[in-house]
Amino acid sequence: MKRSDRERYEYEKRRQYHQDDEQRRRQAYYDEEERRRSYYNDRDYRREQELYEENKKNKRTNKGLSILIIILLIGLIIFAVKSCTNSDQNDETNNDTNNQEQSTQTNSNQTPNSNQSVEQQDKEIRSDIQSTKDSIKDDRNDTNSKIQQLEDKVDSLKEQKDSDKIDKMTEDYQSTINNLKEAKSEKDNGNNEKMEEELDKVNDKLDSLKDKISSWFSNNKDDEK
Repeated sequence: MKRSDRERYEYEKRRQYHQDDEQRRRQAYYDEEERRRSYYNDRDYRREQELYEENKKNKRTNKGLSILIIILLIGLIIFAVKSCTNSDQNDETNNDTNNQEQSTQTNSNQTPNSNQSVEQQDKEIRSDIQSTKDSIKDDRNDTNSKIQQLEDKVDSLKEQKDSDKIDKMTEDYQSTINNLKEAKSEKDNGNNEKMEEELDKVNDKLDSLKDKISSWFSNNKDDEK
């Protein structure tokens, strides 16, 4: 082999060697880069998984705490409502008890006054009935107004009634007033005999009513003792 050929061969050999070496270094670099990328990708993946699990765990914890807080709030609200309800019921019961006691005491205190009022009204109505009888007999012009005043007083007494006895008493009064009206009508028709019959009925009813009232109030006084 000539020298020039040998040199060329050696040159080509060295050049090939350098090219192969460069290729190996380049491949090694690529392999190292690939390894690094793979490493960081795996690490990032694991980190993401850890973060995901941690967030998931935190969400479950927060959800459990939220449910617990809601349950506690509901319990507090129920307790507060029951406390207010019980307080209102106790106040209502106390008020009802106090009102009943006051009502009982008031009724007890007012019973004598009420009886006295009825007795006084009875005396006034009797007096007015007697005055109306005289007015009918004498054929006075104020007879109708007297009868009307009597009816007004009986109506007033009806509004104050607080027992069957008072109810019966006002019915007897009204029946007596009706007799007075009949007596007035007979007087206007010139039938004095019929007029007297009606006035006698008035007297009988007044006597009967007087006995009833005396008996009622006498019993009430005995009961108060």
